[in-house]
Amino acid sequence: MAEAPATIPLDGTNTTTLSTYRASVVQGTHRFHLDSYSLLKTRPAATITSDAFRVAGHRWNIACSFDNRRLERVCLHWLPTETDQWKANQVTATPTVTIQHPSGDPLADMRVGRSRPETFSTNSDVSHVSTHSVPEAFQDRDMEARYLSNDRLTVCCTLQVFDAKTDDAAITRNYIVGLVAAPPSPSITRSLLHLLETGQGSDVTFHLPGSELIIKAHKIVLAMRSPVFKAKFFGNTKDSIQHQFKVDDMSATVLAAMLHFLYTDDLPLPTDDMSYEDTYQLLVAADLYDLERLRAACEKKLSEGVDDVATAMSMLILVNGRHSCRQLEDVCVAYIASDPEAWKAAMATEAYMELKKTRPSVLNNILEKVTTHRLRTPTAEDAHHRQVGVVVESSSAYRPLGVSRGTHEFTIFGHSGVKKMHVRDLSYCIYSGRFRVGGHHWRLRYYPSEHAYDDDYRKQVKAGNYMYSIYLELLSPPYPEAPEPQLDDDDVVTAAATFKIFSHADTGGEDDTWVFRFCHDFHHNDLLYGCFPVAQQAWNAGPYNRLIIRCELDVTTTPSAGGTGCGGGVDIMDVPTASNISWHLELLLRSSLGSDVAFLVDQEKFCAHSLILSARSPALLEEAHDATAAAAAPRTIEGMTSLVFGALLHFIYTDDLPPLDDLVMRMHAAAAAAAGDDHTPSWSESRVKMAGDLLAAADRYQMTERMVPICENLLCSVVTPATSVAVLALAQRHHRPGLKAFCLDYLASPDVLEIVMRTEAYRDLKASSLGGQVLGELMERMLTIN
Repeated sequence: MAEAPATIPLDGTNTTTLSTYRASVVQGTHRFHLDSYSLLKTRPAATITSDAFRVAGHRWNIACSFDNRRLERVCLHWLPTETDQWKANQVTATPTVTIQHPSGDPLADMRVGRSRPETFSTNSDVSHVSTHSVPEAFQDRDMEARYLSNDRLTVCCTLQVFDAKTDDAAITRNYIVGLVAAPPSPSITRSLLHLLETGQGSDVTFHLPGSELIIKAHKIVLAMRSPVFKAKFFGNTKDSIQHQFKVDDMSATVLAAMLHFLYTDDLPLPTDDMSYEDTYQLLVAADLYDLERLRAACEKKLSEGVDDVATAMSMLILVNGRHSCRQLEDVCVAYIASDPEAWKAAMATEAYMELKKTRPSVLNNILEKVTTHRLRTPTAEDAHHRQVGVVVESSSAYRPLGVSRGTHEFTIFGHSGVKKMHVRDLSYCIYSGRFRVGGHHWRLRYYPSEHAYDDDYRKQVKAGNYMYSIYLELLSPPYPEAPEPQLDDDDVVTAAATFKIFSHADTGGEDDTWVFRFCHDFHHNDLLYGCFPVAQQAWNAGPYNRLIIRCELDVTTTPSAGGTGCGGGVDIMDVPTASNISWHLELLLRSSLGSDVAFLVDQEKFCAHSLILSARSPALLEEAHDATAAAAAPRTIEGMTSLVFGALLHFIYTDDLPPLDDLVMRMHAAAAAAAGDDHTPSWSESRVKMAGDLLAAADRYQMTERMVPICENLLCSVVTPATSVAVLALAQRHHRPGLKAFCLDYLASPDVLEIVMRTEAYRDLKASSLGGQVLGELMERMLTIN
């Protein structure tokens, strides 16, 4: 309760007045875990971005920026949708950013920046961001260490969002609590795991030879998760009608781990019951059934066990001939090549002799890397080499959250001859060998003469300088099968690169090095970036006459939906962190693959799967199997629009609703097509109607655990003086006491109630049978609060 300024009347009496202001706040908290923090700090001018999260119906993310080997600032980004842009929307919010103490004691957390209300607007990119500088005290090494747990730093953002609507801008907004109930976390994986554990509705069994163990599963779940199972069970093969399969190529432990992953998207990393041999077999199974996320997790776990020469050589034998394990092979090769003594020890193993017979190219690769480490002392033989495009790849560090790094060295022998030969050929380009970083293929381009041959250029040459350019090129998978690089239109690959150019490698001193750094967003129309024509003093080619270009590369792949990831080097380390099981279920719903139940709503047909409905909405499945309906005919759903029913199915399959404003826009488009623009209801009325219809659908099909609280919060977010009575009526009709209390608290403000009393909805409420009861409760609430 806020105290108003006292007024002193002329008659000398002293009157004190009190007023109240209740600001409705929808609060959400997002914790951003930065694993391998000590490695992240080494990245030059890097920004790591969290996954997008929602608060009050708006999308946000957190960005942590590093520079000078320290965490410099934390930024909160508002990610406006197309609807926000169309409505010229703005959001008022108060962000509180802290660095969390591992003890969990909030009093020990370190506050980052000030906590104050800020307005986020669609008018400019700058107004999308709230920037918070990390305190100087955190930069002390001892202080920083107190906030690390297993080299993990946790940045927490608590966001309080105020609902600022334009409908009634002249009115002081009086809200009380913008969140009726906190919806529980999504339960879709728990529902699927229950199907696996109970065998409910199973239509396929797996038998292991020599064992009485029988594992029950569901064809539709396996097919939606694995394209191999999809072809097996729903393709034109005999397996499509078979229901029992003998598994003789994996153990019970491995089969159970793979099925657990298919149903939950949890990564079954090795435990006491799963050895590294089992992990390798799980990797083979992931490879066989095209489970990329599982394969990457297994490969990462195996790489973590490479801690001596014997293990590295044994792992090379295991992955021998398995092309999908080239990244794990790179880790082993890099480990052995990291020290000449390790190479000597490797040569003494039996695995070395076996690889010598079966994969001599692997040994040649190791030998090449060992030689690179000795390149600081050149031999006379080097002077006779005149090769262009010698490639040396080093190992990269593990970066969780998609963070990894790769280094590529591109050596040009006979450089002075190349320069003289092509000094006037502006189009002549020397390509490096391909190297793989962050799931993409890259190469370097070197132009010996990338500048117009004019007077300025002649002056540079006469002064002993020359002009050249070096570019980083994204080739992008699939490669080399595709003749041109291929990226989806919305894909963005962010790369931070450091070019270091050496004239020779004798000393490796800083005086012998030219450095250029950049960060660039690559996409399908922009696949080339680098240092533009640069004048540089002619290198002292020395007796070895070579130029070495070293590219240190960090890569971030950002999907169109937003996300996190910086990758590079060995991609095995770049394990996808976000589950994609909801996306697979959404694709299953769209494709209707294997559907066995149909609904008809407003003449629109919807196909679904009785297995999913049985786990997620038994009430809807019961209505679909109504005995009065013909077995093969679609079940007609009355009292609901096709738009609302589609949103209901979307929630059943994904545990989330489509954005409310997107549904309203589609509703307006349908209304305009049917009756014309003159009959389209107002935006605020439409939002209330859509949220109310979704609440009615959740009530009807007993989706009370998560969908009902989400709908209640949606209704809280759309309350205005013009719509408050309608929302109150919905709360009364659906027996939602929390939503009703919110509406009464909202109406209890005199400023709001004065406007509401002039509306037709309020007059209708007074005239209704429930008017007296509701108004009585409102008076009690006003006396209690005011």
